[in-house]
Amino acid sequence: MEHYPSDLEVTAQDFADCGWQNILSDISEAGYEPLWRAFSKAAELTMAEKKNAPGKALWLLADACAMRLLPNSDNRTQPFVSTITHLGWRTVGPDDFTDADLDFFALVVETTDNPWLKARLADMLWVRKHNSGFRMALTALDNYRLIPVSKNILQEDWRDCWRRAITLVNMLGKTAADKLDGIKQPLLDALHAVTKSEGWLAWQVSDMLQLVGPVMEPSAAKVANKLKTLARDYNTDTEQVQIMTAGKLFRCAAIWFGIAKDKAQAAAMTAQVAECYVREGMSRIQTPHPNHGAAASFYENAIKHYRTIPGDYRKALDVEERITALRRLMDDASEKSLGELGEVPLPEVDFREQMEWASQVVQGKTLGEALQAFSCIALPSFKYQDLRQQVMARLKQPSLMDIFPVTALAENGRVIARAPSLDTNADLTDEANRDRLFWEMTKTYRSWLNFDVTTFIWPALGSLVQEYRLREADLIEIASRSPIVPIGREHLFGKALFAGFNHDFATALHLLTPQIEHMVRYHLKHAGAHTTYLDRSGIQTENGLSTIIELPEAEKVFGEDLVFEIKALYCTAMGPNLRNQLAHGLLDDKDCQSIEVIYAWWLGLRLVCHAFWNAARTR
Repeated sequence: MEHYPSDLEVTAQDFADCGWQNILSDISEAGYEPLWRAFSKAAELTMAEKKNAPGKALWLLADACAMRLLPNSDNRTQPFVSTITHLGWRTVGPDDFTDADLDFFALVVETTDNPWLKARLADMLWVRKHNSGFRMALTALDNYRLIPVSKNILQEDWRDCWRRAITLVNMLGKTAADKLDGIKQPLLDALHAVTKSEGWLAWQVSDMLQLVGPVMEPSAAKVANKLKTLARDYNTDTEQVQIMTAGKLFRCAAIWFGIAKDKAQAAAMTAQVAECYVREGMSRIQTPHPNHGAAASFYENAIKHYRTIPGDYRKALDVEERITALRRLMDDASEKSLGELGEVPLPEVDFREQMEWASQVVQGKTLGEALQAFSCIALPSFKYQDLRQQVMARLKQPSLMDIFPVTALAENGRVIARAPSLDTNADLTDEANRDRLFWEMTKTYRSWLNFDVTTFIWPALGSLVQEYRLREADLIEIASRSPIVPIGREHLFGKALFAGFNHDFATALHLLTPQIEHMVRYHLKHAGAHTTYLDRSGIQTENGLSTIIELPEAEKVFGEDLVFEIKALYCTAMGPNLRNQLAHGLLDDKDCQSIEVIYAWWLGLRLVCHAFWNAARTR
């Protein structure tokens, strides 16, 4: 919706008369949302009084404050984006402002002392290459550093501002070399002022200090000890949130002891992280409504962290004995969890009603509940045996097409797969019919997949994105707490899942596919499987996904349902063959937005989130 006529011209006097200074002085809250609310409300009142030109000036300031800041280094030259983008429509972005608008913003920068507004406008002028050299970048940097690090401010606001300040220092190089200490010290002061009631603030500041870089090394030991002390304050707590906070603080302490080159303390902190997972598992059982499935996931996470402890420190920390004990706990919890499984019932409705149901099932909930519903939206859940029995029932009465061999062609006419004709003289389970049965199962699976995406996943995704504001950091956090995600791959999984929520399935596919392969390899290795090939020269190389998913250990680790889905989606030319198509650069833009790619992304989300939402169900 247009706030003002597109051809409305605003003069310097209109900017001066709009009263933006008085509006700033009346704002009591800190952050960009309060600024946007104040300016937009004033703009509406001014426009209602038929003062269109001053009203437009106020809308310009409101729009500038409404944009999202993407502080990551990969957005260094384009850090601002529209807050909402949906179906070809979007809110204001940085390129929508005219040269006259930028001149007005430059005037505001010179006259205001509000660090939020000054940093935002100066940074945008720098991004838009307004005639000011490095001056606007330095002005933005200096004012970002004035943003308070406080629990009373929306953490996304202060955190993104400080991250942007660090990015600007790196961009400007020698021009801003003297600014680095001015970033380091306020963050250190904020960290050392944190008390137990603000534990979450400590890990946010810790993450920020890591971005500062090598200049932090002399202070690493102090940072690590502060985090360790805070984490130990939670040792006697039994609340799930407090245990989670302790684990996060111990994890940060381990990183900082590593930076300080204190490997023994880093290993000890990793052991404490593992024990926090054990405490979380216990907390899920010691309730009136125990969740053994969630507990088993936490025990597995604990084992995963104990395994990362270097051999030199394992004996002192009783690592092997602890892993053995945790395996017993995990096996017991897993067995008891079988009786806790359930499914969300899907009403018997026609196709359009199912789409409407899928769209509504994620609405009117908390974000956590909406994600939980979305991760289970394709119902009933895929079952390998159901698919196999359905296909075999059809092949018992074969059609004319079944008695002929099948050839699959690529778009360029290349033969990519063949399946033999159905041997009607042999049993369907005989080796002679194995390839044809798999072909027919894959074909039927793709039709099921198409139905799931178009009827459930896509409508629900549209509603979810429209109603909730998902952040990349949330998905990275979920990935870091999912036992199926190998340590060190949390950011990659989180980024892949976040890309899908932005409808950027090309990015999601390119990030997620190699991580799925690594995930399979990681868990198979820990199950004792050999995933490498030793050639005659003694060179050992890793086998690809198509090979390792066929190992006998695969079904023991992942179950026959998931093994089939991985084969059908990623590994066979009879299906979309996403892994190999991607590896050889055979996917074009259209292919990366296909039904199969969307389903592969959703399946990745389901895998990562399943244990997380089991735990959330208890809460």
